[in-house]
Amino acid sequence: MELLEQHGAGRVLMDVRPIRQLEPQPSAALEDARERKPDVPLHLLHSGGFTLLRYIGHPDPEQNTVWLEEWAGRLATWLQAGITVYAFMHCPDESRSPALCRMLYARLAERISLSPLAWASHPPELPQQQTLF
Repeated sequence: MELLEQHGAGRVLMDVRPIRQLEPQPSAALEDARERKPDVPLHLLHSGGFTLLRYIGHPDPEQNTVWLEEWAGRLATWLQAGITVYAFMHCPDESRSPALCRMLYARLAERISLSPLAWASHPPELPQQQTLF
C-alpha cells in the first residue's frame, strides 16, 4: 500500500463473491467463470486517491442484491470523501452486464447525487456490422 501511495497508483479491487456462492446446479457459464476467474480475497482498500472496482456478478440479477447494496454504501462513502472510483462490472452472461451496471448506479443514486447517465433515457443503438466494400 505504501508503494502504491508513493506512486499515486490506485488499487484494483476484485470482487468474485457473487460467482462463488454455492448453488445446487450452477449453469455452465457460471462454472466456466468460476474456473477462469481467480478466487482471491477482497481487500477493501484504496490508494492514490482512486480505486478500480472489478465486480464479477452472478448471472441471476437477484443474487447480486446483497453485494450491490454493500458496494453502493461503500462507494458513496468513498466518493463523498473525494476518492475517484472506476467500476468495471460484468458477469458470465455478458448480455446481463449492462443491467448490472444500472442496478449499481440506481443504488448509488439513492445515496448521493449523481449526474444522469447519458444513455439512460435513450438506449444506445446496437452497433451495425460494417462492410468491407
